Amino acid sequence: VDPGILVLISQDAYQKYGHNTDPGTMVIIDPDMVKTDCPDNPRLLKIPASRIAREMGQPIVGNIILLGFLAATSNILPPEALKMSIRASVPQNSGDFNIQAFEAGYRYGAEHYRRK
Repeated sequence: VDPGILVLISQDAYQKYGHNTDPGTMVIIDPDMVKTDCPDNPRLLKIPASRIAREMGQPIVGNIILLGFLAATSNILPPEALKMSIRASVPQNSGDFNIQAFEAGYRYGAEHYRRK
């Protein structure tokens, strides 16, 4: 089985899953966490999610930033549906901050990559 999208946020994951993917597979990495050996892959997208999360003061929201980036660079789900899911799955007092993290990832994707 070859997924259409891989999000790899550790070097171990990249070593295990990042090679031998179908040429059409979109691979998303955090370049601060993962070093690649295929920098010319046109389907390799990079977002410094961990750095953005640290700059926001909450390193734990890196995964939400990645989700926003994924929404901006793919047609996997509408952004509003993802935001509703985030609000439903995080503690109520952190909902607004998690939406800000999602939007930071979305902005980064929209500014650096066109949706395919």
